Amino acid sequence: DPNGAADEPQHDLMGKITTDLLELMNCGWAFFPESEEAVEPALAEADRFMASEGRPYFFVMKKGAIDKHDLREQPALPIKATQKFEAKFLGRGLSTRTEVLRAIHDFSEERMAVVATTGKTGRELFEVKDSPHQFYMVGSMGCASTLGLGLSLVNPGLPCIIVDGDGPLMMRLGAMVSVGRFAPKKFLHILIDNAAHDSTGGQKTGSEAVDFLGVAKAMGYASALGTDDLSTFQEFLRYAGANEGPHFLHMKIKLGSPAELGRPTVKPKEVARRFREHLKKFR
Repeated sequence: DPNGAADEPQHDLMGKITTDLLELMNCGWAFFPESEEAVEPALAEADRFMASEGRPYFFVMKKGAIDKHDLREQPALPIKATQKFEAKFLGRGLSTRTEVLRAIHDFSEERMAVVATTGKTGRELFEVKDSPHQFYMVGSMGCASTLGLGLSLVNPGLPCIIVDGDGPLMMRLGAMVSVGRFAPKKFLHILIDNAAHDSTGGQKTGSEAVDFLGVAKAMGYASALGTDDLSTFQEFLRYAGANEGPHFLHMKIKLGSPAELGRPTVKPKEVARRFREHLKKFR
């Protein structure tokens, strides 16, 4: 605090270098407006920057900047009763990630948005078959469901399929709270669970100790379904496609990936550009 007031110790360094970090990363930024009438032009400038530069834009909030403005109360959203809560773990031979991703790709359509989490999930989905309606996250571990929720809020009529992993999901488990709270009706959150960080050497995640269906139910998802059987997984996909969500589908798989697994030959920036252009057709 420039006035010497006590503040959280972790803010001492970060407060001094935040804007320098944004400059270093070539991000656009501005201090958040202190008057209500300046907010809309500031947002328009942020939108202009992102559209023209293809890079993120940040607002940095100064202490006390909005103290004189009263918060507007938002109505609480009702908690939806779970329609279906079921596990069919059959103990059969587990499928590979590629087999599951092929089932997801075959189920999906061009009018849907498919967001694949970072690491081998996105890489294998690209190998199954590349498509403009698929987005392969690079980095941003755990943020696939957040991106999908944003897409659903902007375009409620757009069916969104989020392909998550146990490591990324547990890293950002709190994102499920927002999915349950806003309850997008055409939202399918798929967890492909191999109980390991496959991209970095197969270290255990500890997912075997987590009741993901119970978590999804508690978060307010409309259904929570789990299996380790590919045909049952496909049955659950059809159920989710025919009923209002959000849905959570937990699929247990075996560890491992193709020996000669490559990386998407389409650059991340081009993946993002064509994904945006493709989705514009369905607004």
